[in-house]
Amino acid sequence: MSKAVAIHQPNYIPWTSYFLKAYLSDVFVFHDSVAFSKGTPTRRCGVLKPNSKNGESDFLALPIASGQEGMPIKDILLSDHFDWTTKHLALLQNTYRKAPFYKPVYEMIVPAMMALKNEKNMCVINAQLIKAIFSFLEIKCTTIFSSQMPALVGKNHALNLAILKQLDATIYVSGKGASSYQDEIELANNGIKVIYSDWKKFADANDFLKQNAPYSTGLSVIDTLFWIGKEQLIAFFEAYKINEIIGK
Repeated sequence: MSKAVAIHQPNYIPWTSYFLKAYLSDVFVFHDSVAFSKGTPTRRCGVLKPNSKNGESDFLALPIASGQEGMPIKDILLSDHFDWTTKHLALLQNTYRKAPFYKPVYEMIVPAMMALKNEKNMCVINAQLIKAIFSFLEIKCTTIFSSQMPALVGKNHALNLAILKQLDATIYVSGKGASSYQDEIELANNGIKVIYSDWKKFADANDFLKQNAPYSTGLSVIDTLFWIGKEQLIAFFEAYKINEIIGK
């Protein structure tokens, strides 16, 4: 029986492709045992600026306490001096309130964020928001944290392979960026087939997305959802699965 596994750091309300990987997977590993870097999507996501005319974007960034660069993602704490939930929700409201699917998406993200208002652990915040969007998009994969897995050693490809072997994966759902360092021959020798999820290629070839959600490849999934809605995004994920995975 096949078992598809995806691995990724628990980022802050990440881009659409992140959720495509989860849609294609049976198990999604939050890679929280690797080192934190401040200028990465682990602490921030891209959204449109209010009144943007040509796709000008800005970041929603979590306020990270100083002195934590290089620590494991699972241990990163927020600063005590910033009400990030109020600011981020206000920016989303000001930017997207005229978007076609503003109401159902905003009504989903508000309670998810407000439930984390007093949470100080960045990894907990990110994972809970991702899982809220998984539920919204009816993504049914099991989630696990790499920090909860015993005896993981190595870096990059070797570390991913160790995770995949522990989980008895037969399919590794990978982003295109990992193709530069992973050893597909070694994965195949361990009975693991690599599937690359490429939302950008799909979106660039889709006239509906180019017209209605032109920034879906670079901005947070929340941007895509505000413009095309839950049902349409699920339909696109299923079309991707049928055309790019099952049909090949």
